[in-house]
Amino acid sequence: MSDAGLTEHLRDAIRLNRARRAGYRRRGGLRADLLSRALVAAERALLPAAWLLDREARRHPVPILRAELVPMSEAPPAGTFRPGAAAPDTAPVRVSMSTLVHIAWSDSLETAGVALAARIDHERARSTATGRLRPLTVHLLESARLSAARGARYARQTGGGTRGLSRRIVLGHLALVPFARLLDRLAAPVHARGVGLFVDDVPPIPEP
Repeated sequence: MSDAGLTEHLRDAIRLNRARRAGYRRRGGLRADLLSRALVAAERALLPAAWLLDREARRHPVPILRAELVPMSEAPPAGTFRPGAAAPDTAPVRVSMSTLVHIAWSDSLETAGVALAARIDHERARSTATGRLRPLTVHLLESARLSAARGARYARQTGGGTRGLSRRIVLGHLALVPFARLLDRLAAPVHARGVGLFVDDVPPIPEP
């Protein structure tokens, strides 16, 4: 796990995405180039909010936020992705985004983690069934689930002092899901050409 904070994590992501852009354009065309630029623009736009979150996180005696960040160096090498065949649809019942936001806002972090796990299972199953990848969407949901699970632990350790920050982190991830879903959808033709745009660009998120 990283100890550098969200700001540096985003800067690392920007550097990685910029470094891979030329290769994606060669293999995936203009669409891949534009989508890579859109992702970098979003990451740059998030830097001020990341700085504020880092500042608040450092006030607490637990590694909240920092310990949940997987270093970008653990992202798969470019070219790792290989398209797979579609499989039968076994997607569980979907937990809607509005329900997830409501749970993250009003219920316990433990409950939010369970709901997020159900939504992740659905996203993965639908991706397998349709052959349309959802790497950014799943990455954000997995990050939110990890933050919820760790956040519940931190809240117990700090007498509830970190609960509000953890809740904002989870809600922040959920707020980005619609944009991630759009990028994933637009990247489908690139993925169909065997190009791992986004797929190879996110590090694996561990189980909580």
